[in-house]
Amino acid sequence: MKYITWEYKLDQYLLSKKDIPFSWRFNDCVTFSTGAIEVMSGMDPAFFIKGKYEDKISAFRILSRFKLRTFGEVVSKIFKETPMRLLDQGEMVMYGDIVLADIENIDKSISGATAGVVDRDGITMFPGKDGIVKIPVTEVEGVWRV
Repeated sequence: MKYITWEYKLDQYLLSKKDIPFSWRFNDCVTFSTGAIEVMSGMDPAFFIKGKYEDKISAFRILSRFKLRTFGEVVSKIFKETPMRLLDQGEMVMYGDIVLADIENIDKSISGATAGVVDRDGITMFPGKDGIVKIPVTEVEGVWRV
């Protein structure tokens, strides 16, 4: 369930991340997308992995500990344990939805499946090496409604 003021809170959250560069553990796609969920609902679906990795190698060690091979499997596990739902093909993407996309231009060291958030303009936002990167919604592979 979202807070009554979720839109304002999400606006402030996304604005605060605008110029923050990608950083494992502090502003990677998991902390970015689940941070958005937390400001909208108070729920932290990634509590079980946050703070337990410092870089790509340790992040993937955490994945293997939970028997997860890909980031897509992580997103599915995180969101399966929440009241969020995967949208059906053809459903309209909305502000605040969480998305998964395979993106190469965010950072070469983190290419592949990446989680982000849909902004007010219907564009998807992801943490990039120089701050927020915006990608057209047509590039997403999965969308979850918070």
